[in-house]
Amino acid sequence: MTHLTTGSDITRTMVRNGYVVNPDNVTISIDGNTTSVLIGQNMQFMCGGKKTGQVTIRGIKDTPTEGYLFKSNTTGWFDTSGMEEGMYNATYGDCWELLAVPKPGMDLRLMVGTKEVTSICEGTPLRVHLETNLDKNDCVDLVVRTPEGYLLTQNPADPNQKFDDINVSQLLEYGSENESKQINTTGWNVGTYTFSVRTEEENARGLDVCSKETELAVLRVEINIEAEKCVVVESEKLRLTVTGAPKHNITISSSDPTHTIFPAGYEDNPPFDSSGFNDTIDEDGKRKYVVYFNDTGTYTIEVTDTTAGLSDYDCVDISVSEKMVSFDVPSTVVIGEAFIIKGTANTGNTVDIAVENYVYPELNDIPIDENGEFETK
Repeated sequence: MTHLTTGSDITRTMVRNGYVVNPDNVTISIDGNTTSVLIGQNMQFMCGGKKTGQVTIRGIKDTPTEGYLFKSNTTGWFDTSGMEEGMYNATYGDCWELLAVPKPGMDLRLMVGTKEVTSICEGTPLRVHLETNLDKNDCVDLVVRTPEGYLLTQNPADPNQKFDDINVSQLLEYGSENESKQINTTGWNVGTYTFSVRTEEENARGLDVCSKETELAVLRVEINIEAEKCVVVESEKLRLTVTGAPKHNITISSSDPTHTIFPAGYEDNPPFDSSGFNDTIDEDGKRKYVVYFNDTGTYTIEVTDTTAGLSDYDCVDISVSEKMVSFDVPSTVVIGEAFIIKGTANTGNTVDIAVENYVYPELNDIPIDENGEFETK
């Protein structure tokens, strides 16, 4: 058995199955200092190195806990489950102690790299990020349930990664930025898993709480490319979205590189004009690119996951037509009489109409509607 002391809070820890845990109570020496104990933990009071009799616990005056009054049993034991969050005085005869009593906090997030995720591809290293005010030696379970509802007590991809009966300190390591300490999901079944953290009452000073459940969809490793539209005109910029396994290397290529341009600096494009390039998928499993074509025809843009293998690829076909504007105007008009100019355009948001190579102000920036039509007098 070992002992840890912080201020007046004496927590007796013990070794069980090779790891240090906190037992089922917090032992508090009433010596005029400040002690923090979580709502739901059990307290045992001592004074002068000996167990006390009944201890009075009263909310501090002029604070939200004023008026709350509790008493331990006659041997100094007390269960904090019924307390309100705040500050208290604990007194036994002439001895006193200031108690800070916060709620237990367990904020669990699943992350890849620096980004929180709700889905990953099988094989992606997973960070289990926990923000908590539990002690590092409190014992917890990382409750992981498979899509079929089975409980995982250890990682099927790595028997050294335990999920059951672990210290908070060990769970915090699974949230490390070091991928070797993150959860290996290689070979995990496709489907939705649930994650939560539950304390072990007998090894967490009497605390019995559970975090909220977090869902994670594990997907097959596959690459996908989508275009915001598949019919454009020459030189019209088009956004492409690639989704796949985070941190996998990919190649973007065109069936006609001579007339394909990925303009420099647009979205996730390289910092130079290119007809194709290599890249790496972001931590959130997505990359966005912009492309345009300087000739008519049908183009195939292909993305290949070179990490998964050259057989893992996807493509999208883009049809490119000429820019066209057609007019619908009367064949003859009377001088001085107003007439309507209208027409259609297959690109852009506005048109300028020139008369004898001059654009009059009233013919500048005529809007094109959602049907590709424009009209002015």
